[in-house]
Amino acid sequence: MTRRLNKAFADALNLPELKARLASLMAESMASTPAQFGAFVNSELAKYEAVVKGSGATLE
Repeated sequence: MTRRLNKAFADALNLPELKARLASLMAESMASTPAQFGAFVNSELAKYEAVVKGSGATLE
């Protein structure tokens, strides 16, 4: 199931219409495998964890 969903997302991200829409929002697509996406999310969490802790932000 995960492979099918990943393929569907990757196919959609390669559509010219979607690429144009993302470009109009100053964004770009990056198709990846589920493992690559997981690694990206983990690296982003690690990067911003220090920023949030340093800011003193708390949940209400």
